[in-house]
Amino acid sequence: MKELPLSQKSKVCAIVDDITYEWLYWYKWFAIKASNSIYARRMVIRETDGIDKTIYLHKIICGMPSSYRVSFINGNSLDCRKENLRSTSQYGKIVTWEMSCGASHFNGVIWDGRYGMWRSCLDGMIIGYYITEVDAALAYNKKAEKFLPETINNLDFLDAP
Repeated sequence: MKELPLSQKSKVCAIVDDITYEWLYWYKWFAIKASNSIYARRMVIRETDGIDKTIYLHKIICGMPSSYRVSFINGNSLDCRKENLRSTSQYGKIVTWEMSCGASHFNGVIWDGRYGMWRSCLDGMIIGYYITEVDAALAYNKKAEKFLPETINNLDFLDAP
């Protein structure tokens, strides 16, 4: 367990696992207060459309699509260790997924450290950049359906109950 500093001015830190600290440390993270909690986040400009996108640390660590909710088991919103995070689908189903810390489990998906996002590609053509690995895999599947259906990723764990 390590403390990930959130901005240079603030003395607030997020708690992360040792392995995730190694690749998250290189990015600038900031503390943001929402309701009664403080969350770790960073801003990214998507290369595909130039739009600013907020990335929350706990969502990156879970590796879930943005439509999924992440809750903190111990109630501390700065404790972003994997064992403290629980993901639920929009249907309320608890979903577990192993974060791969840079290497993807899916065809056509790679981590792009330059942008701090997952990149989805099909036959050398960039499909887009995504906040989560699963979002990138979903985009890959949509494109591969037309051109390379035999390479579609298995995403059965996302199915509703």
